[in-house]
Amino acid sequence: MKRPDKNTQAYIDSLILAEYWFTADKAMDRPTLPQANINHVTIYIIVLVNGTKLVGVNEGPVDEQEFSPELGRKYAREKALEQIWPMLGYELRTIKNPKGIL
Repeated sequence: MKRPDKNTQAYIDSLILAEYWFTADKAMDRPTLPQANINHVTIYIIVLVNGTKLVGVNEGPVDEQEFSPELGRKYAREKALEQIWPMLGYELRTIKNPKGIL
């Protein structure tokens, strides 16, 4: 996709190469305390076409009975995607003002 004159969700979607998610308990190499509820912590990784990795984390609900894997993924993905907007803003500003403001 050609670089648009403004940042859009469609443009961001075109930059995503791969997406991965898991709960923190899957990443542990040792036992954890059950009351730590790290199985409710969702980690979401977005890999962009240029190799940049964005990581979002959802810490899980206050009430463990309200844990939802789908919501954990959704919120962790949103946190990962939030990181791309400032980068694209910088890129677009550089394209539009190649000599800078000084």
